[in-house]
Amino acid sequence: MKDKEFAYLLRRSENTERQIVQWYRENVDKSTHLCNPPNKEFDIYCAPIGHVEVKEDLLANDTGFYAFEFEDSNGKPSGIAATIAGESVIVDKELVIFLKTISLLFLIKECDNKRIIRMGYTTKEGKRALGYLIPRGYLVHSPYVKIVNRWWSWR
Repeated sequence: MKDKEFAYLLRRSENTERQIVQWYRENVDKSTHLCNPPNKEFDIYCAPIGHVEVKEDLLANDTGFYAFEFEDSNGKPSGIAATIAGESVIVDKELVIFLKTISLLFLIKECDNKRIIRMGYTTKEGKRALGYLIPRGYLVHSPYVKIVNRWWSWR
């Protein structure tokens, strides 16, 4: 990945996390804040809820699938397998989905249509991260989710 592309993706991700912090501040707890310094176990802390993981997937609307990384290119747990967050927030071009992380793990485990894929960029050693593909409709129509329309631009 080129440095400019990485910088753009990082800025977009940080903007998404700031938007989610603002939602939690307005709807749950005014003291909600971003994890500082950033880490791979969670993104946000909201006192009544605890740790919150934010996952943005702008391809889900086009592909019909959400991708959830579970192993990094070094074979170590990452993404959904590494988070300590009690709540997960999944963001696509249209929706913001809130659910307990344990519910997300249950839905992934029970999904009959999930696939395992190689994700992200290839390392110098030729390795890539691994993830699950879960149908968007399966997650969106789950009884475990709270959904709101995305309120900021994705571009």
